[in-house]
Amino acid sequence: MNGEMYQICCIVAATKKALSENTMIQEIPLLYVQNISFAFLPEKHCIGKNPYQANSIADWFTHCKNKHLKDIKFICPVTVEHREYLGFANATKSAILCFYPDDVVTFFTAVWEFDQVQKAWNVFYTEQVWENPPKEKPHFENNSKELQSVLEQIRDFATQIECHYFANVFDKAYHMLSTSKYEPINQINPPAIPTAYLPIYGAAAMAYVFGAMGSWNDEPPYMAHQKGLDDVYETLSNALLKNIRLALLYVINEW
Repeated sequence: MNGEMYQICCIVAATKKALSENTMIQEIPLLYVQNISFAFLPEKHCIGKNPYQANSIADWFTHCKNKHLKDIKFICPVTVEHREYLGFANATKSAILCFYPDDVVTFFTAVWEFDQVQKAWNVFYTEQVWENPPKEKPHFENNSKELQSVLEQIRDFATQIECHYFANVFDKAYHMLSTSKYEPINQINPPAIPTAYLPIYGAAAMAYVFGAMGSWNDEPPYMAHQKGLDDVYETLSNALLKNIRLALLYVINEW
């Protein structure tokens, strides 16, 4: 799964859990990250002072609670114009939505910068105001049946173009969803979501194959082209990405 989106999913899920249980946020492993910071908007009662900056997720959560954070959501677009860009940093367009009293809604977006010396990432989250937000909070339906159908189709398509590695990946994701049995992926802990949601998350995370070299964006388009199946590749790939993201939006937000 994409690391940027994984981190935001973990932050939002852990925050939802801490808010519902009135506890401190659980520690979140920062894979490949050496520094993380959150720049808050200036506050009206702090005229002349620099805006608050949190230098850890725990510090960020504490400051959000001090501002009376009521709810939190993960959001992202479900379609993209150029899937091939998903192999680059800062291409997911994900965000953290924060809901405060008096209908104040803000969102945090991140910029990832790679430190060539330390061979690790520095992540900078920045808060912005959501001007004129809708009266209703974003709501997402369970699309597991649609995701399962797309996984079956794209698995068979991968087999048809003799892309057996990805056929196997899609089959494992399909099996996890169809049996409702979650299996850890690469020993990476899932976000702190309810157990019943884990198979949907696992299938979506496993099938998130859109990246750079060696990904579904790399050789498979050429393999499909050799068989005159360019349109099928595009249609199924778009459907897969859309349903993966819809599944993540559901399992992270709707509990």
